[in-house]
Amino acid sequence: MSLMVTFNGQFKPYRRPPKNNDNVHRIRGMAPSFNDLIEHYVDKEVPDRPDKDSKDLPKEKIKEINQNKSKISSYAENQKTQKRKVYARDIMSTKIESLTSKHTVADGMKLLTKYEIHHLPIVNDNVLVGIVSDRLLLKLLADDKPTTTPLEQVMVKEVLVGQEHSSISDIARVMLEERIHCVPITTEDLELKGLVTSSDILELLVHSFPLEIYA
Repeated sequence: MSLMVTFNGQFKPYRRPPKNNDNVHRIRGMAPSFNDLIEHYVDKEVPDRPDKDSKDLPKEKIKEINQNKSKISSYAENQKTQKRKVYARDIMSTKIESLTSKHTVADGMKLLTKYEIHHLPIVNDNVLVGIVSDRLLLKLLADDKPTTTPLEQVMVKEVLVGQEHSSISDIARVMLEERIHCVPITTEDLELKGLVTSSDILELLVHSFPLEIYA
């Protein structure tokens, strides 16, 4: 898994939480498996396959069975050709608004409001040093934190980051387990290249998922 945690400009490996995460298991238990979906949507529509005594079946029945087998073969072949692993570079946002650690809480709120975004990477000298979210800044304001407070005093410094070759399946799994909605994409030198958000992944799901289970 090509995901790392950066803290004060240093990388360290991302350690997945223990597998006994009740929330994750509960969600996984609710989700149908792909094989179950195929059986429900495809296999049950197919009559029993003819056995060795198929010559005794009416010609119309044999024709119907062969047509349905042909449809399933075409469907399976189509899925093989469409199947492709999706990486961070395929869906990440590259037009990124960012601030430095010397900017203030007021600067952060102004930028978040202006561009209607939810996350602001904090970048010093082209190096990612932290991140702030609208929820974090709103909480600070609710706690009467001065708007002149520098972002370096309030930003999240331990940031989970990925690389352009990180798979979206890994990123989505980490977002679920860590309960986060944004993963910055950086180079090995922590130069910010893009952002992958939960909205990006949902958009990918809506436009590319093979079965319309959400209809």
